Amino acid sequence: MTSFGTLKADTLTHSTAGSLATNFVVDGSAKATIAAGSDASLFDSLNISSGEDEGTGDYKYNVTSAFTGTTVEKCCTACAIGTTAVVRTKAADSTASVIDIEVMNSSHNEHDGNHALAVHGDLA
Repeated sequence: MTSFGTLKADTLTHSTAGSLATNFVVDGSAKATIAAGSDASLFDSLNISSGEDEGTGDYKYNVTSAFTGTTVEKCCTACAIGTTAVVRTKAADSTASVIDIEVMNSSHNEHDGNHALAVHGDLA
């Protein structure tokens, strides 16, 4: 494969929508995504090397390129797929390279279910 060089830009301009500084694009993009089954099998992912089913409603995902800092709990957006459930990160068990979550039903009991996450933050 032939390399053609580097493209550098501080601003993106659209013919009708105006301009945007590129740091908004970089900073606002998810750095990891997960779409997984009730057994932690990955349907689709970005920057995730593997998932583990740690018990009913308890899942751990290993990040390929670590985040800065020690935890990623404050930058996850998550949802359950196909069920009424709540997904929350387990701050005590999450690190810069591990995302640990729980899926719970409407009664706040751990529940196996398909789920999806988008993780925002700075990569190390």
